[in-house]
Amino acid sequence: MCISSTELIMAFTQLVTFLTEALKFLGIFRPGVPRIVLCKCHPLTDNREDDTVSVRRFLSTLEAGMTSLRFIDTFAGIGGFRVAAEALGMTCVASIEWDKECQKTYKENFGDAPLGDITTINPGDLPEHDILFGGFPCQPFSRNGKYNHNSGTIAAGDTRQDLYKSLISILSCHRPKFFLFENVKELLTIRDGNNNLFIDSILSDMDDNGYNVSHKVINARDFGLPQQRNRVYFVGVRKDIDVKFVFPAGVAKGSYIKDILDPVVDAKYNLTERWAGRTLLIQRPDRVNHTRAVGSPRLDALEEIYAAGLATPSSRKPDIIPLAIIYGDTPSGLPRQQDKLYSIEGVSPTLATFELTVPAFAVGGGKNDWRVLTPSECGRVQGFPSNYKFSNIDATTYKQLGNAVSPPVIKHILQALLDGAKVF
Repeated sequence: MCISSTELIMAFTQLVTFLTEALKFLGIFRPGVPRIVLCKCHPLTDNREDDTVSVRRFLSTLEAGMTSLRFIDTFAGIGGFRVAAEALGMTCVASIEWDKECQKTYKENFGDAPLGDITTINPGDLPEHDILFGGFPCQPFSRNGKYNHNSGTIAAGDTRQDLYKSLISILSCHRPKFFLFENVKELLTIRDGNNNLFIDSILSDMDDNGYNVSHKVINARDFGLPQQRNRVYFVGVRKDIDVKFVFPAGVAKGSYIKDILDPVVDAKYNLTERWAGRTLLIQRPDRVNHTRAVGSPRLDALEEIYAAGLATPSSRKPDIIPLAIIYGDTPSGLPRQQDKLYSIEGVSPTLATFELTVPAFAVGGGKNDWRVLTPSECGRVQGFPSNYKFSNIDATTYKQLGNAVSPPVIKHILQALLDGAKVF
């Protein structure tokens, strides 16, 4: 029988279609996901070694000084977790980050671009790994985000509160030996719509999936960085692994803003340029340091307040040294970050994600020497390497660093985890 080329092509196309649909049905093929690795989510193909054997082999490699743990970097941002992990000899096998600008920065520094939206990725298509990282979105829980400040509850309809469940799905599927997650400290106190502590649901999900979990609020300042930055860290150890994990205590000596300043800075960062045209909005003659009329130049008001020397450090944050604060220029009367001038002899307040809120410091005694931190200086405040490559757009870099984890803190926690694993 003679078969035409057209009939042969049609038959081949039908065969490919049939095989593709069969693979989809078995869960082996997922279109749009670039890497396909089978795991325990696929019982038909689960031929991995017994967990007990795997744990023994893992612990023996640690005893031998081998620390090449494989990790997946989720909600990766610009790679703070990866900077710390690779410094300890760990190997990244996959990364996930949906923000396009973060993907660019990540690829610029590591050579590979993260996968996209974590909610569209089948956990079974991710590679096997020993540790899962995740700085899941903090906006639903942050004071700078959208939670209800009056009631302390998550804003209705903010679906980002459920993104942590993508991490739980990966834990359930792959059962990595460890995980390390990070978020804002408000996560520990915020409540859901039913007035239940949201953290209780998260910890319950972690426990139900077989992990012993430790969590602690850690200040980046305690690990040498010139920044007050309190974040809560979660360390999970699979229950069949006997690891004596204790959070690290911190380091003895820290740096200050004066230690991380760029030697030469573009004039665009000076307050004389950034505050050009900015005026006082509200007259507050009842405030000793805010007597100027509405419409007066804000920088002149700041200079007057600076000369009066009335600002003093907070007892709660003694390393943050304000030199001048414009009070009362908002309806609430409370000063904003952009109403303050700090000393370089102290440290920075928490870096936020908005360019408008970048802290300003008195690098010199006169207003011509007052300026905000540059993007590269913010990178050092966060603990990124001096050769790290950031976006050429300032606003983008400020946002990315405001959302980033601090690599030195992550590194200390990971080292403590490795040390605990060696004393089993």
